[in-house]
Amino acid sequence: MEKRIHQINSDDNYVQLELPALLHKLSELLCTPYGFTHLENITFIKNRQQVEKQLNEVTEMVGLIQGQHRIPLGETADIRHLLDKLQPENSFLETGEILQVKNALQAFGELSRFIKTQRSSCPNLCIYADRIHGHHPIVREIEGAIDPQGEIREDASPELRRIRRELYHAEREKKMVLLRIIKRYAEFSQDDIVTLRDGRMVLGIQQHYVNQVNGIVHGTSGSGATVFIEPMETLRISNEIQNLKIEERKEIIRILQFLSGLIREVREDLFFSLENFGRLDFIHAKARLAVEMQAAAPQISAAPRTFIPW
Repeated sequence: MEKRIHQINSDDNYVQLELPALLHKLSELLCTPYGFTHLENITFIKNRQQVEKQLNEVTEMVGLIQGQHRIPLGETADIRHLLDKLQPENSFLETGEILQVKNALQAFGELSRFIKTQRSSCPNLCIYADRIHGHHPIVREIEGAIDPQGEIREDASPELRRIRRELYHAEREKKMVLLRIIKRYAEFSQDDIVTLRDGRMVLGIQQHYVNQVNGIVHGTSGSGATVFIEPMETLRISNEIQNLKIEERKEIIRILQFLSGLIREVREDLFFSLENFGRLDFIHAKARLAVEMQAAAPQISAAPRTFIPW
């Protein structure tokens, strides 16, 4: 928009009309990045029918605002870069990114449903609402696999449930073994704390007692007085846990690929939906500005010249 605004600012006629100030105010009333795209592409119109159509759209939106309706147009993250990321066939989105898409789909569906309930009073706005699809089945699949905090649910797949149950039991077994080991080597240990080093649970053993502990050395403290040893008794369980975590990540990737594939299948439709979602945001911003300014739709003369679509 900066280039267009610069051109407007440099034209005395536009400045006298206070058009730069109006565009700046309009930009402050937009709710979504998709609406900004329409503002950036704003242009002057010479076609009478097109001018009347856009004036009617704003008039309908003003009616909704003045009718005390809550128009569901909150802040929405821009998902266009995520849709671009999905273009390669084998690509997939991480959990947080998929939640962004889900939130966008929910916003699309909510706005579309609301506008359609007001069809009799806003037929022009419904043209855009009919082009917006919330893809509820995809939202349902995402919600069934990813919780609101962005974690993959345990019941996202039977395989993931099995892996996580085995992980739980392995972790529990390891803690019990470590408790026994801590008691056994209490007199050699610097303290009763088990330290995690390189993903392995180790004991801090005093340097001159190292030979009393059967295990693998994972390093020493800065002073060299403490040696970190992974007891042999926990080695098998540690390896089992590491392998289960690798399996878990593979299954999570499979789930993410499945969800990403669902989104990829409707990728072009999502671009179309967000284009129309942005159009409604743009119209909404113009309507809010009209209400704030207590403005009324102008009467178009029989021989119009050039107009800007307010």
